[in-house]
Formats: sequence, C-alpha cells, structure tokens
Amino acid sequence: MTSTIAPAIDTFMLARKDPALRLMDYKASLEFQIGLLKPNMIDTIVYADNSGFPLDQLRDICEKSGVSDRVEFLSYTSGISPRLSRYFLEINLLENAFAMSKILLADPQQRIWKLTGRYIVTNIEKIIHDAPDCDLYVNCRDYPEHVIDFYLTAFTRRGYTEILARDLENYKNTVAGEILLRKKIDTQSFPKCRIVRRFNHTPRISGVRGFDGARYGGWKDNAKYALRYSANLIAPSFWI
Repeated sequence: MTSTIAPAIDTFMLARKDPALRLMDYKASLEFQIGLLKPNMIDTIVYADNSGFPLDQLRDICEKSGVSDRVEFLSYTSGISPRLSRYFLEINLLENAFAMSKILLADPQQRIWKLTGRYIVTNIEKIIHDAPDCDLYVNCRDYPEHVIDFYLTAFTRRGYTEILARDLENYKNTVAGEILLRKKIDTQSFPKCRIVRRFNHTPRISGVRGFDGARYGGWKDNAKYALRYSANLIAPSFWI
C-alpha cells in the first residue's frame, strides 16, 4: 500500500490534500486489506508512507485486528519535488520501500501487488485469485487513450527492475507516465519479461479520486463499470 497522508500543498494534480481526510481514506482501505489476510488471500501487507506522517492510528487498527505480525509500516519524508509526475513520485516511493522493507527483500521470487493506498478494489480477491504467472500484470485501456491503470498492479522483482523502474528519469517531467509506459509495453521494449496487459476481471473501485476529489461509486462510475464489465465478457479485445 503506497501512502502520502500529508502531501505538500503544491503536489502535482492533487485536489484531496487535507491530511485528516486522507488518513480517513487510508484507514478504511487498510481495514479492507486486512480482511484479505484472514483467508490468506495475501501473505503480508507493507504500508509505505512518504510524508513522514505518524502511523500510530494505522498500527492500532492492526493490533486490534490481531495482524500486527503480518503488517510492516514504513515512514519517511520524501525530498523529491511534488511537482514532478505522479508516476515518477510513485516509483520513488516504491524505491524507498524496497530499501527499507524486510518483507519486500525477503523473497526475490515473490509476487508483489501494489495498491494506491486510499483506494479499495472491492473485487480484488477475484483479481488476485485468477492472476496469471508473469513479471508484470497490469490493466491497460485504449479509450479514451492508450494508458495503464497504475492504482493496482502486480509484479515480480524482475518486472519492477526491468519494466517499472527502468529509465526512471524519462518519466520525471512527463504529465502521464502511465501513457509513456503503455507505449513502451506496446512496442515490446521489455522482451525479457512476460507482461499480461489486461486483468481477467474489471476492477471495481471505492474511494475518492485524488486528482479531482470526486468519489467513486456514483451513477457515472457505476455505468462505466457496467460498460467495462460487459465489454470484457462480450468483446474482450475492446479495452475501455
């Protein structure tokens, strides 16, 4: 779970900046993810925050749920400009998580699921259960533009090093690193890695979008989900 509880005021393309509201989002998401530990759908959780915000309230949730031994909390204050691209900032957070985490370094063969920490993907159990064996599992969309959804993705350590974090400086000043990465994936820039470009199930998101503060779950989002779900069944090559 990636986290920025107290973002800088001038963070690039971010409307939801109130730390109190963001903490509320992260707490709700953590409680949901803890539910995945109970049936062993996932083995452990690494919660990494790059704003230096105290994580005591989140630790308390784990203690009350009896899962403290399966959740690792990492906190540091990023020195990188918040005006850089969102993808660049996210990968830098992961870089620090890898450097600090005992869990992430324990098994170089493990599969890692990266989740934007404020979001809840309500059907994530299906997505995890049916995930194929690959170095990068990511959901690509072609409409309204060719892009990858980076709020949820799965990767091996090789997939991370060879794909996500490769040539990271190229993503620093681009508006949408998710579009640039999609172009690289489509042009087969990573021949050594196995990439699966579409989830077997359409993700259903709950939460508040950071860039505009809108809440998922309204009639528009429900209509989008229904359209994407139907297209996935009827016309699986139509990526929306």
